Amino acid sequence: MLLSTMVLEPLQTPELDNWLSSQSTAMADDVYRLAEINSGTRNLSGVDRVAESASRSLIAMGASVERVALPSVESIDDHGRACEFRPADAVVARARPDATTRVLLSIHLDTVFDESHPFQRLSRPSADRLQGPGVLDAKGGLVVMLYALRAFERLPVARRIGWTALLNTDEEIGSPASSALLVAEAGRHEIGLVFEPALPDGAWVGARRGSGNFTLVMRGRSAHAGRDFDHGRNALLALIRALDKIARLTDTARGVTVNVARVAGGGPSNVIPDLAVGRFNVRLTEPSDVPPIRASLD
Repeated sequence: MLLSTMVLEPLQTPELDNWLSSQSTAMADDVYRLAEINSGTRNLSGVDRVAESASRSLIAMGASVERVALPSVESIDDHGRACEFRPADAVVARARPDATTRVLLSIHLDTVFDESHPFQRLSRPSADRLQGPGVLDAKGGLVVMLYALRAFERLPVARRIGWTALLNTDEEIGSPASSALLVAEAGRHEIGLVFEPALPDGAWVGARRGSGNFTLVMRGRSAHAGRDFDHGRNALLALIRALDKIARLTDTARGVTVNVARVAGGGPSNVIPDLAVGRFNVRLTEPSDVPPIRASLD
């Protein structure tokens, strides 16, 4: 609490409030510019462009910036095959790393909308509103973080506090490659701030539910639907039945939800499909719910 008082009280100064207010147009323009860059997790060149833009801003504040290579992670494609994917390099920027008090600030550079998604265009529905891919999650969060740091660096107290900005590039797929980096950096800092969207009334979010992404591959037996129906084993139908059971694990009262997000499989209507792939997300509030959810999935 002493640290909170030391850091937050100087921010409530008319000079700083006036400076932040004067930056509102520039902030909106920066969000617009960044959101125009498609940075779906697998669009490595797009994510790199956002990373380069953020790096330039952090370097201008006097931070040392490095790109950290993330490890490859295994995923399953729509044909049920295991494949390797390595996300774009993360960004780690440090200012005064030897300070006694250190703050970790983090947000992701990737968005959920890939290059093929129809939601690509930005618009301004009103003078004070932007609408487009990544505007809220999390290009807006990135811009808020950068301007908050610029404001903080204008304060005398900043000389006594070190900070690290960690920008990961695989959050929208569950941070499988960057989780170790996030955990390691968190252990080196006294305070952590994540610049995900606030609540609708502007309140800070103190915690978020745990999240896991799963892929279910169902294999059957192909056969002609007309002359050889009884010899076929419909993988798509089996997948649908399994996903229906999995979705019933949802218990909103306990904070457990299952979202069936994508199904791939099938082909010509006269061929019984022998392969189907389903993807779903599980979110939960309590760690104690992990074992029973895993047991149910097994």
